[in-house]
This record gives sequence, structure tokens and C-alpha cells, in this order.
Amino acid sequence: MNKVELAAKVAEKTGQTKLVAGAVVEAVFDVIKERMYQEEPVSIAGFGKFSTTKREARVGRNPSTGGEIDIPAKNAAHFKPAKELKEYIQD
Repeated sequence: MNKVELAAKVAEKTGQTKLVAGAVVEAVFDVIKERMYQEEPVSIAGFGKFSTTKREARVGRNPSTGGEIDIPAKNAAHFKPAKELKEYIQD
């Protein structure tokens, strides 16, 4: 499912137009991205928690040559599903 299909499903479930539902979906994603950029977690009860984790710089290996390469530090996106979501997808 892509963003357009998600907006169509939201429109179907809420009785809104696809245009309005698309704007709402886009706004939700924008808020989550902004908070993650600010390194603030976003918790949605029953769904999960979006957060960022810091990855330290490290030395890795180039698989084709076996030579060492420097991997810079970075922030990575992280999602931890809620217990309810885990249980729902198991049924």
C-alpha cells in the first residue's frame, strides 16, 4: 500500500474526500518527521513508537575487497510496535 492508497482507505473509513484524507495523512507524516528530526519520540497508543537512535562512527569492511572503510556517525529512524499491534498481526 502506498500513500495514495492509504489516503483512499482513510477517506473511505471517514466519509471524507480523498483530497481531504490525503492532506490529513500528509500532515500526520509531516508531524512525525518533524518530531523525529528534533529527536523527540512520537508514541501512538495501540500502534507503536517512532524515535531516532544515534549510531556511532565505526570501521566497517568493504565486502568486495575486504578493505576497511570508515562509516560516519548518523541518526537512524526506529519504530517499535505496540503490544496490541503485535498481537493483532499474529491472529
